[in-house]
This record gives sequence, C-alpha cells and structure tokens, in this order.
Amino acid sequence: MNRILILVFTTLFFVSCANSDQYEKMNGNWVCSSWITESDGSDGCNDNVHFSFNMDKTYNSQFNATKEAGTYYLVGNVLYVTPEGKKEFGVELKRLDVDTMTILMNRSGSAETLTLVKK
Repeated sequence: MNRILILVFTTLFFVSCANSDQYEKMNGNWVCSSWITESDGSDGCNDNVHFSFNMDKTYNSQFNATKEAGTYYLVGNVLYVTPEGKKEFGVELKRLDVDTMTILMNRSGSAETLTLVKK
C-alpha cells in the first residue's frame, strides 16, 4: 500500500512540475506571426492578433477591435480557455517554447494554425 501511495505522489509531483513549466513558458505577451486557414492557405494575421497570458491563469486578447478576457488552463497539450460570459473551449498546443506557440484550431469546420511569437 505504501508503494502505491509513493507512486501516486511521485507521479503527481512530476505532472505538476511539467504543467508549471508550461505556464511559465506561456506567461507574457504574444503577437501573431501567422494564422493559416488550411482550406485556402490564407493568412489572417495582419498584425491584428495579440494575447497576454498571466501566471494566475487569466488572459487578455485582442483581434482587430474585439477585446476579450478570461481564464485558461492546460491539460497535456490542450489549452482550455473560458472567455468571460462564454463557454469553455479547447485548442491543441502543437508547439510551446519560450518564444513560439503554435495552436491548432477548428473554426466553423475549417482547420487553422495560429502561430504566436513572444513580444
């Protein structure tokens, strides 16, 4: 029984450390590098997409004149966001390192890849 408890606590410790590292990488201000729609190859970036992720798991975003704020959390390679007054949704984090974040999304049935770079 003690071995099982030790295994459980060890696993939780390593998962917690891994998530902590991901939150540290996400922390900061991000700008759009590219936003490619798979079906037609168009780039919707146009220097009009900005995100700010905070260590307290809140975020702010701006797309053109539309501003949004809410909360976020990570489970594995899925980023879940809950905009204020709206429902939670998840997107796949394809890449997350200290200066680049690539997000795979599906908007209205169209696959999109959003690449953000740290400001």
